[in-house]
Amino acid sequence: MSELVLLIGLPKTGTTSLQEFFFNNRQILLEHGVCYPVFTKQPGRGLIANGSFINKHCLSLARKSASRSNVRDVEENIRLLSESYSEHERVLLSEEILA
Repeated sequence: MSELVLLIGLPKTGTTSLQEFFFNNRQILLEHGVCYPVFTKQPGRGLIANGSFINKHCLSLARKSASRSNVRDVEENIRLLSESYSEHERVLLSEEILA
């Protein structure tokens, strides 16, 4: 059974440093059974905070303002997440601010 690990931290608590570490050491993490996936459709957070799409989707649902492009991006990231989840023992997602 695969495991999904979420790293959620407040700004100014070292989360960005951890995200940079995970991003820069993806291969080493993979060798230890942990996948830190990179999603190409990240809303304004670059590649290191790979859980940003969850936050953006939650906010748009709360505001009832989900655009078609946002829904497509989220669906694509969920598809990529599902692939990672089915191929690896552990998948690690990180985001600083979750709604």
